[in-house]
Amino acid sequence: MKNPYCIIVKPIGSICNLRCDYCFYLSKRKIYPDKNNFKMDEKVLETFIRNYIDQDSEEVVFIWQGGEPTLLGVEFFKKVIDLQNKYSGGKNTRNSIQTNGTLINDEWAAFLRENKFLVGLSLDGPEDLHNAYRKFRNGEGSFKKVMKGLNILYDYNVDFNILCCVNNVNVNYPKDIYDFFKEYGKTNYWQFIPIVERCNDNSIKPFSISPDAFGKFLVNIFKRWIKRDIGKISIQLFDCAFNIAMGMVPSVCIFSEICGFAPALEHNGDLYFCDHFVNKDYFIGNILNQPLAELVYSERQRNFGKLKSQLPHKCLNCEVKIFCNGECPKNRFINIENEMAPLNYLCDGYKMFYTYAKPYIIKICNDLSKGIALSNIIKEFK
Repeated sequence: MKNPYCIIVKPIGSICNLRCDYCFYLSKRKIYPDKNNFKMDEKVLETFIRNYIDQDSEEVVFIWQGGEPTLLGVEFFKKVIDLQNKYSGGKNTRNSIQTNGTLINDEWAAFLRENKFLVGLSLDGPEDLHNAYRKFRNGEGSFKKVMKGLNILYDYNVDFNILCCVNNVNVNYPKDIYDFFKEYGKTNYWQFIPIVERCNDNSIKPFSISPDAFGKFLVNIFKRWIKRDIGKISIQLFDCAFNIAMGMVPSVCIFSEICGFAPALEHNGDLYFCDHFVNKDYFIGNILNQPLAELVYSERQRNFGKLKSQLPHKCLNCEVKIFCNGECPKNRFINIENEMAPLNYLCDGYKMFYTYAKPYIIKICNDLSKGIALSNIIKEFK
């Protein structure tokens, strides 16, 4: 049995109604010459769904991203559901969609609820922090429309997570972000995604976070969480750390020892190693010309995934390596003398956080293994 894989689908490519300064995917539009046709057509869609469901897994998870996938309209995703039902063969199929939330209305919410979509909603904190970078083309901040969409999702009882992109502005306000999400976020599932982007000369773009600031941000978020909300609020990075400490497989690909099982599919059927590596150097093939599984399990794709295990000695000798495994290859660009493998730009930030959190994580896991109730374990943290 081959390892199951998860495709990150870009059914509308990089087309979006926002112009977020830090978005790494908007520039992918330059790859495709036909700039007026970015909608995944029915042939590509059906080919993908049929072949994707055919993998060795009893449950198949579809992840729809962009750009902004809701620009395709509800009708496109009704077609998705029809095709999944046609080819499921008894398998359980689940869907998640990542959105900026500005187009969510009653029709969307009703559809998402009826078809049990998990929604990832991008929200960077209170209005001033969110609007720092998440703006429409005319420069208007998107906060009010995002919050309107969030409230509609909540009213329709749609399952959704908050995806917070941590940048050079909001990284300085962990308390404000935490308290805002807790009071107004209306979901207990949060993700914090570090923004690190480079210019052509390899310098860091100004909206990117520094390793030190990111480490302090995570420590401060963790302090509030461990004292008040552990067991109540799920924060993806923290949950993943606990999974690892308990001997489970990391729930997030960037913390795994190897990667390569989450390729990105563009609107025309082009498949790439990963959505952070969508360019001609990392192109695998097109699903209309070659079976999807053949592309995913190709030697080039497997070799790409194995490269993640190549780490500099600073990582190999690190006492918290087990938690991060060098994080995402896209952030590994710090060259060290006499080292073949580069260091992750965020290394010092992750080390700061995991060094602080590790004693709590280990104690909690050990106590849970002894049958002690979490409510009793965390009393001493109050």
